[in-house]
Amino acid sequence: MKKVGTGLGTVIRVLVAYIFIILVYIITTYTSFVMYQPNPEAAQKVTTVLNKLLSQVLQQGPTAIFFHNLVLATMMTLPFIGPGNTIMITINTGRDAGIIAASTYGQSVGMFSLAMTIMMTTLLPHAILEFLAYAVALENSITLTLKILKFELSRRDLIYGFFKYTITVILLFIAAILEYTFIISLRAL
Repeated sequence: MKKVGTGLGTVIRVLVAYIFIILVYIITTYTSFVMYQPNPEAAQKVTTVLNKLLSQVLQQGPTAIFFHNLVLATMMTLPFIGPGNTIMITINTGRDAGIIAASTYGQSVGMFSLAMTIMMTTLLPHAILEFLAYAVALENSITLTLKILKFELSRRDLIYGFFKYTITVILLFIAAILEYTFIISLRAL
């Protein structure tokens, strides 16, 4: 019986996925910020979507954040299409962060506003947990895809894949509570 990909190998693959996702996010945010041309329509579109999400969060509480992120993570977990979904979701998020940084703070403030945006979106506890959950989902997708391609997918692999998906869900749930608390705290200021 072949050993299911447990232990240190999985942890290393998740860390590599985490670093990959963070790098794609930072590069996309930077590129979007630097290439941003004053475009009130693009900034307004992003702002409208974010205000709609904020309104949902304030009405529904942390469940709105949780279910939004759960849909994204589930798309990342799917075998074969998970890696592509991860890249597209990360690029879109980075693009929006870059547009917001450039349109809100302006490029005149320079790299400080970009650095603050990246730090706020990657180093806060809820962000770390979200990115970690997405890394687990990506690793799960790649592992399941490789097992399927090699015709080695076993019942144990599926159980372990479900276990990793459960970890993703738990991380996202905790992150949603932290993010909601953060949002409410900021609104109180």
